[in-house]
Amino acid sequence: MLGVFAEFETNLRRERQLEGIQRAKQEGKYKGRKPTARFKSSEVMELINQGFTRTAIAKKLNIGIASVYRIIKTHRQNNPDQTIPGSQATKKIAVVEIWLRVENKTKFVRGKNESRRQIENDCFSPFDMVKKDTDGWEYILKIPYTNEKELDETIYELMHEAESIADARNGFTEMSAIETITGKSW
Repeated sequence: MLGVFAEFETNLRRERQLEGIQRAKQEGKYKGRKPTARFKSSEVMELINQGFTRTAIAKKLNIGIASVYRIIKTHRQNNPDQTIPGSQATKKIAVVEIWLRVENKTKFVRGKNESRRQIENDCFSPFDMVKKDTDGWEYILKIPYTNEKELDETIYELMHEAESIADARNGFTEMSAIETITGKSW
């Protein structure tokens, strides 16, 4: 019995809704579905080119961050040659295991722990440094690069900078690096 009343009530509500939509269409007020985030795709791309982050764009335009990424994905598919600012799609990331030994030049000087701390903060931390063991000498770095030459230059620059930091505190470094995927070593 309750099912009959519920069905009757649903039908009445649906009829009233359809009549209201028809009346609104005749008056020119009903335009259909409201514009979605894709309607704002030109604004999204303009803000990206101005240097806004994806999150800031979502907040500014009052749309979801997933919508921003969907618009960017569609733009990339339509314009594969155009690079989007803030995008690292053209860069590869090398996972490199670093072994670093820092020692004093003589037994009469101090500073190897401070040298190691400074090397970790200045050289390794920009590359998402993960230390395998808190007291260990092994690190894992994620280094972005576009080609092998750039990766080699970055690794050699890291080694040189670490040696300079240790040398400033009367110490020296021994360092080796291995890219885990390819097995390449420096």
